[in-house]
Amino acid sequence: MTNTEKIRELELNLATLNERVSNLREDLKRHEGMTDEIKKLLRGLENTSSSMDHRLSEAEKKLSESSSRRWEIFRLVLAAVLGSALTLGASQLNRWLNYQQPNVKQLEPAQPAVQPRG
Repeated sequence: MTNTEKIRELELNLATLNERVSNLREDLKRHEGMTDEIKKLLRGLENTSSSMDHRLSEAEKKLSESSSRRWEIFRLVLAAVLGSALTLGASQLNRWLNYQQPNVKQLEPAQPAVQPRG
């Protein structure tokens, strides 16, 4: 192989390498553009995710509040039922005791004294 042939071979190899480098640069530019788009999409997903997290925490808070409200209503209804049952039981017990002791005079409500007009 002569020096001229070697130089031509080197020139061909150099041209091939230059073409490959330019192709790699173009690919790199395309990928850089894609990474920018991917970064934008990721930022959007992060915003959406944080918004969803916030909404989820609010929903959990409302759910726990509604659950506690249900228990409060249940306790109020239970207290009313128990209070009514105790009042009814005390009333029945009072009647039963009054019938057991017939000689004891029951107190009557005070009547206002009527004064004659004159």
